[in-house]
Amino acid sequence: KGNQIAAVGFSRFEAEIEPELQGLFIRCFSDVLQPQHGKPMKHRRRRELRHSVGNSEMAAEAKKPLMFLEDVQLPSEELQRSTFSLEEILSRNILWLVVMSVCKVDLTPAPGGMGQEKAHSIGSTPHALDILISAMERSSLLSSLLLRSSHLRDSAGQLLSVAVSRCPSLRELDLSDNHLGSKAVAKLLQAGRDNLQVLDLSRNKLGDDGAKALAEALGKGPSSGYSLAVLRLRSNGIGDEGGEALAEALMSITSLTEFDFSENQVSVQISAVMFRAVCAAKALQRLYLDGNLPWPTSENCEVQVTAFTDQLSGPLAVASLEVLSLRRCKMHSSGATKVFESLSSNQTLRKLNLACNGIRQSAANALAMMLASPSTAIEELDLRDNRLGSQDALAIAMQQVFLPGQTVTMESKLSASDSSEIEAKAAENNCLKTLNLGNNEMTGEALTRLAVAFSGLCALQELYLYHNPYIGDVGAQALADVLSRGATQLQHLNLAACSIADAGCQALMVAIGEYKAMKTLDLSCNAIGDDAAGSVSEVLAQKDCELEKLCLSMNCMSSYGISKLMEGVAENLDGSLREVDVASQESSHAKTSFNEEIGGRSGPKVKSKFVGLR
Repeated sequence: KGNQIAAVGFSRFEAEIEPELQGLFIRCFSDVLQPQHGKPMKHRRRRELRHSVGNSEMAAEAKKPLMFLEDVQLPSEELQRSTFSLEEILSRNILWLVVMSVCKVDLTPAPGGMGQEKAHSIGSTPHALDILISAMERSSLLSSLLLRSSHLRDSAGQLLSVAVSRCPSLRELDLSDNHLGSKAVAKLLQAGRDNLQVLDLSRNKLGDDGAKALAEALGKGPSSGYSLAVLRLRSNGIGDEGGEALAEALMSITSLTEFDFSENQVSVQISAVMFRAVCAAKALQRLYLDGNLPWPTSENCEVQVTAFTDQLSGPLAVASLEVLSLRRCKMHSSGATKVFESLSSNQTLRKLNLACNGIRQSAANALAMMLASPSTAIEELDLRDNRLGSQDALAIAMQQVFLPGQTVTMESKLSASDSSEIEAKAAENNCLKTLNLGNNEMTGEALTRLAVAFSGLCALQELYLYHNPYIGDVGAQALADVLSRGATQLQHLNLAACSIADAGCQALMVAIGEYKAMKTLDLSCNAIGDDAAGSVSEVLAQKDCELEKLCLSMNCMSSYGISKLMEGVAENLDGSLREVDVASQESSHAKTSFNEEIGGRSGPKVKSKFVGLR
């Protein structure tokens, strides 16, 4: 009757549409990218489309009809992966439509479970790659494409490189875990020269040959032509030969802000060369060199370590570097000491990860001095899975630096002499917000010393001390004293697997009730029983307490103790508390069941805040 169609909704196509018809179909509809309206679709397949999709005013203003894929208006920024998984997209024959109408597309296969059939992927599904390439070449919206674990291999990678060169809107491409060959990665790098900003080629078994191919590709064309900001080459089996070739070529990418070369096989000497190369443009912000060959500990190799650490301070320092990760490098105490000494005068690094490095007590003094330095800017420090707490070395070093006007005796491990008295100097750190000392052989006595020194860490908000089984009730009491005095800014505390029993838990709860600013507390995997339930309940009942999450899983509470916690929650249903985890209690009488005596309308609301009820 001459009336304009305002919107068209559909769910699937029964067969693949010819490329020419695909283009005609897309051009029939509005191409304006609009924010999505309405509630997200539930995770189930609909039998029919909803009649109320879309915005009537928007439809009236549009020059062309609006297009809806179920409840999602196209074009769209992205699709919910829970509803539109790769398997769903392929079964509905809408791969071409998604690639041409969605900005951020995730085509990663769903993880397969035991006994399940192999998941569908772009590389293993007939004609899927051809459809993808055809749609990419005609898309003007596609900005991000994730193809992790898609079984592409070298030949498919080379075909995909052509589509990348013809899709100028593409900014991010994830091809990790695809066994791409050296020819494919070289062509992909060159194809995205003008438009790609993020390229992930991790876990592709490139080896030295692949690294050399990348280096050769980088050497072709103008030296300043690449727009690449993030390059990830994690877990590719690249050794010193490939790393050295790649390092020289990386100097041509002047826009690089993040470089991930973790889990390869380069020595600290080549790591230093790569560090110097990627920093040449003075734009690098994040550097990941985790899990490469062990750092040498011999004095004969000190020059190699110094070549790396010298780039963290002084005239060679990179002013833009904010994140440095050296996890699992087996640098041990000698290498860590060099890093700490260099970072004492670094005013730009914000995040440092030295977890799992076998760092022992001899590096404790250098660490304490770094934290006390007025030049340090580190906000997040990850030292988990080391041995810094051995012989209470870190605690003693922190105490002597951060506790003014006192004299402490340091063990021979910390100094050249058997024992020496060192006058402590007052110090403050106003930068450090997150400190992870999990699994570091910390003891209750060490925490007593550290707790006093924590007053010097003025900005500390997150503290992780999990899996230090010698902390016990003594250490918990020491932390409780700090909280009671209000000498800290702590908001998140993790004391899981620290051998804390009822007395330690009660002390912490009394302190948190007075402190009030704690937001999350993890006391899982300890020995906390019913005797502490009353103290916990009192905190949960406080209306002015800011605690949002409490984890008490894997302790020793019975149903009586759990019901006491519920009573506290029932008195403060509208407070900050969101979750109490009480799963896997080991008491012989434990039966984590809901206490019906609470009853009334509050019962279901109380139960909804608990995790692990049986």
